[in-house]
Amino acid sequence: MFSKSHSQSISRQFIIIIAGIITLALVASAFLQYQKQKQNAYNKLVEKGQSIGKLLSRISIEALLTYDNHSLNELAISTTDQNEVIYSIFIDNEKNTLTRHLNTSNTFIEQAISKYGEDDLFIILQALEKNKNILHLSFPVIFDNNQLAEIKIGFDKRRSLSEPLNNLAIDLYYSLSLGLFIGIGIYIGFRKKISRPIKKLINSSNKISKFNFEHIISLKGNNEMSELANALNFMRLTLKEAVESKDKTLKHVEELNASLEARVKERTTSLEELNSQITHQAMHDPLTSLPNRLLVIEKLNQAIDYSSRNETKLAVFILDLNNFKEINDTLGHPEGDLVLKQVAKRIPSVLRASDTVGRLGGDEFAIVLPDIDEKHAMNVGNKISSIMQPAFDLSNQIVNVGVSIGIALYPEHGENQSDLIRHADIAMYHSKQHAHGATIYNESIDTHTSWRLALMADLKDAIEHNKLELHYQPQINLNSKETYSVEALLRWNHPQQGYISPDQYIYIAENSGLIKDLTYWVINCALSQWSNWNATGLSVNISINISAKNLVDPAFPGTLETLAQQHNVPYKNITLELTESTIMTNPDQALKLMNNEKLSEIRYSIDDFGTGYSSLSYLKKLPVHEVKIDKSFVFDMSTNDDDANIVQSIIQLSHNLGYTVVAEGIEDEETFKSLTQLDCNYAQGYYISKPVPASEIPDAVKKINTRY
Repeated sequence: MFSKSHSQSISRQFIIIIAGIITLALVASAFLQYQKQKQNAYNKLVEKGQSIGKLLSRISIEALLTYDNHSLNELAISTTDQNEVIYSIFIDNEKNTLTRHLNTSNTFIEQAISKYGEDDLFIILQALEKNKNILHLSFPVIFDNNQLAEIKIGFDKRRSLSEPLNNLAIDLYYSLSLGLFIGIGIYIGFRKKISRPIKKLINSSNKISKFNFEHIISLKGNNEMSELANALNFMRLTLKEAVESKDKTLKHVEELNASLEARVKERTTSLEELNSQITHQAMHDPLTSLPNRLLVIEKLNQAIDYSSRNETKLAVFILDLNNFKEINDTLGHPEGDLVLKQVAKRIPSVLRASDTVGRLGGDEFAIVLPDIDEKHAMNVGNKISSIMQPAFDLSNQIVNVGVSIGIALYPEHGENQSDLIRHADIAMYHSKQHAHGATIYNESIDTHTSWRLALMADLKDAIEHNKLELHYQPQINLNSKETYSVEALLRWNHPQQGYISPDQYIYIAENSGLIKDLTYWVINCALSQWSNWNATGLSVNISINISAKNLVDPAFPGTLETLAQQHNVPYKNITLELTESTIMTNPDQALKLMNNEKLSEIRYSIDDFGTGYSSLSYLKKLPVHEVKIDKSFVFDMSTNDDDANIVQSIIQLSHNLGYTVVAEGIEDEETFKSLTQLDCNYAQGYYISKPVPASEIPDAVKKINTRY
């Protein structure tokens, strides 16, 4: 038997060990919790960095392709303005800096600049990379499987990791206090009951450690010690079973590893296929599967380089379908889509494998034909006109669709893609006006052709004698499902040519000085109509589109003020829509207009948002109220995950900047419901109502308000 002093010594030692273990466990738990919180904070910072980097890689492609250093610089500034971001840098493939922005208010940046100066960026980066408190991330900018540049972004980790460290200090304090309390309690409660059976348990354990599994451990009583003895007995039996099952367990582990490797391989394959699909979708038109404008321009640039090296010619075709607008308006967009798909199948049948055909948008197509002369280019144009002659079989009827073709040749008509496309477009308009199948560009049919001069004169006459008309398309609030506004859309029914596409006469108006008078006519007509509706009890806002030319017109604010007062229209009921490209063409003038004190209550909307790569820093400066998502993203968002993700991102970005969001181009119920779920504010499109004359608006609004 142990002596009393010896028993107390063992008991005291045991209690100290137990208390120490508990304290260490609590401290270890605190450290593990600290490590977990620290890792979570780090993962969140990495996830944030990845999100910023991927978004920046996507939106910088256009600026890199067009060498738009100004936009790149704005992207770098906007990125560095984010919390915890201390630098953002664009580097080309030769390790040259395209643009950079350092957060000089950050202590690490200040120290690096103070020590090494601001000129040598790479020395600064090397110094920063040695700092463990900075997270460095790099993102390649990929375009058509080619790396255009590399984006480097740095994050200060101190702010993210400071909170876990504070929590650790608190946890350690409570852990040590709790460990001490538990140790005292154990010492008082179990001092006399632990030391006696210790030796017996030790002796029995020694036998088990020597693989003597036949000795049975027995202790009297019904307490923890007896349970420990029973546990040792159970361990004695299970140890033997464990040794025997070792091989079986190892085999099972090998099978699990093989299964895991198979799953990883399957997932990797799926991701590779998804990446391939995303790359294809980014460069192809979702409706026709033809190359889109970006890919056509890339192919054209490649063809120009080839022709320049080999001293050969090439041809660029611009094709426009005749009377396509009438098909869309009469039969609906689904039937128009069928026409576009069939056209996309017919054109390649008369082309070579080396030729490229793509859809630029709407009913406009482009073809790039390398290594071809004028004679053969004209032959191809005639063949395309011929294959369009057979009627198009749609869902419920057959229609005839002609084509107008403009041709520009390299190098006679231009030595870069911009000039070639513009000259082919001019030739196409000449074909459309004179009912030619195909026309090769020459200077005599340029912007001062008799057709354009005649159309310019007709437009001036139409403005002066009120021969234009406005249609209005309702916009609804997706929460209340009621009409809150209408957009004024200009229509021109030419006495000889019928309805003319706005793209044609707006272009002429902007380049002939008529845009000022045309805009004032639209505003006057729209505000007058609003006044008539309001007098009958119909209360809606009205949206009016303005152009880049109006931004630089010093008389515009005063004229708008006069017309609003003349028709007694409150400014709060007027929304002026400017396209994203219009704003970015002259952002300073846009800001000046929006800050004009005379028009302080007028609402402003960014139209066609998402089709360009706007500077986020400029958009944040503009007192904009509303963003309209371009219909090209809305059309296919129910079937195209990329478009759906873009729409969701635009909605979230706009809400974060304090803007409301309008989605235009809604064609079906599924898209309508999806936008509601994505928390989009407003919507317009053919599913809600097509544009209608002013006289039909009251009935259209009543129908919409009782429909949902």
